[in-house]
Amino acid sequence: LVASNSFARTGMLADGEFAFPDERTARSGFKEFVRRERIRFLWSRDHNGKIPDLIVNLNGIVLIAEHKHIKEGGGGQDKQIVELIEFIRQNESRADIRYMAFLDGIMFNRLMVRHAQGIAEKQRARIYKSLEEYPENYFVNTAGFKSVIQSGTTTI
Repeated sequence: LVASNSFARTGMLADGEFAFPDERTARSGFKEFVRRERIRFLWSRDHNGKIPDLIVNLNGIVLIAEHKHIKEGGGGQDKQIVELIEFIRQNESRADIRYMAFLDGIMFNRLMVRHAQGIAEKQRARIYKSLEEYPENYFVNTAGFKSVIQSGTTTI
C-alpha cells in the first residue's frame, strides 16, 4: 500500500493507495471523489460535513473508514460510538464501496464481550443489528483493521 498525496488534489486513488484526508485540504478532493464515483456518503450530512478518516483502494474495493480511539466510557465516548454505528449504517448502490468503523482502545473489548451490560450491551446489539442489515460493512478493532489492510481485500 502506498500513501497518496494526490487525493487532496485529484480525489482519486489507484489500487493499493490509501489517503488520510486532511479536513482543510482534502474536503474538496473528497467532494469531487463522491461526485465522480456517485457515492451518497449520507453520514457527512448528519455530521456537519465531516469527511472520513481513511480511504483505501484494496484490489478494486474502496473502503471508506472512520476511526475512534476510546479508552474509557462516558457521555462523550458514547456519542463517538453512536457515530461509528451510524457510519456503518450506510450503503451504496455499488458493490465495490464499503464502510468500516475502526474502534481501538479498551472500549472495543468492553463493547464486544458477551456479558456487556447497560449502555455497552445496547450499543453492542446495535452494532450487530447494523452489520446484519449492512453485511458489506465492518466494525473492527486494531487487529481486524490490520487483517483487512494486510490481506489486501475486504474479505476477513
